[in-house]
Amino acid sequence: MRVEIYKYHDVLAELGVGSAHPGGFQSTIEWCRRLRPYHLRVLEIGCGTGRTSCFLAKQFGCLVTGIDVRPKMIEKARRRAVAERVQTRFLVEDVLNGELWPNSFDLVVAESVTVFLPIKKAFTAYRRQLRQGGVLIDVEMARRKRIPVEVRKRIKQLYGATLVPSAGEWQSLCEEAGFGATQILLEQGVALNDQQAIESRYPDLHQEVTTDALEKRSTMRVLEENVKVMRGTAGYLNSVMMIARR
Repeated sequence: MRVEIYKYHDVLAELGVGSAHPGGFQSTIEWCRRLRPYHLRVLEIGCGTGRTSCFLAKQFGCLVTGIDVRPKMIEKARRRAVAERVQTRFLVEDVLNGELWPNSFDLVVAESVTVFLPIKKAFTAYRRQLRQGGVLIDVEMARRKRIPVEVRKRIKQLYGATLVPSAGEWQSLCEEAGFGATQILLEQGVALNDQQAIESRYPDLHQEVTTDALEKRSTMRVLEENVKVMRGTAGYLNSVMMIARR
């Protein structure tokens, strides 16, 4: 069964998923604990429904701009900000198109975004947005060991990721784009059961599910395929949390 990438991400938008990245909201809390990003100017790439952006604004007093290419994500992010009573800016923008706001941010955040883009081009675009000395935080899936061809096909068909680098390759790609030494803060396995347990520990109180989304057969097909791919790739993938400085 072929499930197109746009359908997978559109389903996330329909379901209002706030933390679809590896490690879920727990990984967001972890990198915040390490970085302590108080009062920074932040750009979140692929902000989705705005959970991380609103958390940074509420907990750390950050001035946050969140961008995403999907209007439905941005609509829900804006409503989340109102519900959480935080001041954030959410815009429909593509970091790969145009200059946006060069040299403007202290922190760029990407959580399970870069792997879906031309990776080196994406890192170059992220770096362009940072002021000198600014920091990139990126949380992505990474290859633990050689992935069989059939498994690679399923990853590409569902998620659109044509390349899943190893942790070391992630570091090299980031540095080749002009960042300084890239550090892997955390590397851990990716398991469906772990992800579900994390979601139960950190429930999203402002998740907005589009009416009738779960009644659509197309939505259920994507969710079913996601479970199959997650189970089939557990032995081949890790998640990595990276930090790099311009």
